[in-house]
Amino acid sequence: MQDHRMRVLLLTSGFQKNSSGGIAAFLFNFYREMDPRRIDADFVAIAYQCFDLYRKAIELLGGRLHCLNVHRFKGITGKRNYLKAVSQFLDEHEYDIIHINSGGFFTNYLLTRCAKKYGKGAKIISHSHSKMTTYRGVKKAAIMLARRNFARYADYFLACSMDAGEYMYPSSVVSGPRFAVINNAIRTADYAYRPETRAATRRELNLEEALIVGHVGRFTLAKNHGFVLDVFEEVLKLEPEAHLLLVGEGNSRADVMEQVRVKGIGEHVL
Repeated sequence: MQDHRMRVLLLTSGFQKNSSGGIAAFLFNFYREMDPRRIDADFVAIAYQCFDLYRKAIELLGGRLHCLNVHRFKGITGKRNYLKAVSQFLDEHEYDIIHINSGGFFTNYLLTRCAKKYGKGAKIISHSHSKMTTYRGVKKAAIMLARRNFARYADYFLACSMDAGEYMYPSSVVSGPRFAVINNAIRTADYAYRPETRAATRRELNLEEALIVGHVGRFTLAKNHGFVLDVFEEVLKLEPEAHLLLVGEGNSRADVMEQVRVKGIGEHVL
């Protein structure tokens, strides 16, 4: 019996090693709302095979998980290696839609070009998941030049916000009919307030009566932990017994904890 489902490739520049990043969560949250009788999806991570948080659920829904095992894509050699891996994968598979997901300009741009070239006529969707402002000098000039040509490589353009769209795509795209903002949605029922859960967690942390400020996010520059700590310092002036709960993992964890030490608020940060 012929399979008439739409073949979709969900391609990301790599889930976080030993953890799950925001793009992985976004893809899973939307995928589980799709009808598996109509959508046949492959998930591909370039850098790390870390779908573990969602692996069983994706497979139960009929999705397939692939890792290209390219563990380094910094520099010219790294980018050449992962683009070669993507082109080879696309050469061996065929899709109706290829959905590129990345917050970094060069990664998104190069993957979109690659999908256009090797996608065998598939509709290409480029999705911007972040606004990065750290590029300077030659890299900034290269982005401005490449951005002008972005429109020719994708059929549709998505972003998590207008800022993310304007960072990634030329103004002619953002103001046109092929662009849309898709907010990062969640199942709100999964995070609904439950008094018993609140009480149990506070007892576990021995903070039953304290004011708790929470922050959930990877320890990375984009999550702006420095600003969180600055704000919490002001909170302590009003609520001296308050505590800050930081949830996440990441490369900048040690740097953040050093900022906590320098500020002298270690007893209030978990």
